[in-house]
Amino acid sequence: MLFGHMVTLLKDYHQELPKRNKVITCVPGSEIPEWFDFKSSGSSINIQLPSEWYYNSSKNFPTFVVSTVVSFPDYSGDREILIRCECRLKSRNGDCHDLSCSFLTWTKRIPGSELIGSDHLFLLYKTCFCDDDAEDRWFVETQASNKRTYNEAWFKFYPVVINEDGSQNTCCEVKHCGVHISFAKEEAEVQPSKRLKYQS
Repeated sequence: MLFGHMVTLLKDYHQELPKRNKVITCVPGSEIPEWFDFKSSGSSINIQLPSEWYYNSSKNFPTFVVSTVVSFPDYSGDREILIRCECRLKSRNGDCHDLSCSFLTWTKRIPGSELIGSDHLFLLYKTCFCDDDAEDRWFVETQASNKRTYNEAWFKFYPVVINEDGSQNTCCEVKHCGVHISFAKEEAEVQPSKRLKYQS
């Protein structure tokens, strides 16, 4: 159950030692799930951050679950797909802070014939929404929700195929994208009937 798996991870994160820090799920599909707060056509989306963003402490810092619908018009199997997400946090006074988060998927386990000409839904989550950059990690964990600074966020998704020689190309396209702002307490209280809609 995809949504239940997300909930378990979020509950783990709000304990002292998270058991897992990342979820990457890929299933056939052409629509962003209903439980995503914000949806958009194309590869980018701009969202308004809710008031809860401001009032959570660094320990309860809200995180992002992101989703993309990717088409594969020209793809052969046995190649990894990397989905890079760039996020720009914006404040009312014009300040910005850029974050980048990458997700290496395991699509080479899926036969290429099942991907070519089809749409697939990726659900992507990372407890600290940044790559392993110490400065960005410090910002996310200690600063991002302080003093009501950031009220808007922009996301852009870049899927690239990694070839066997390490080179990259862009033979896939983002059709839709979505963002869900996650607070562990709220996710744990989601009605079971809503979760059951997203069984794998």
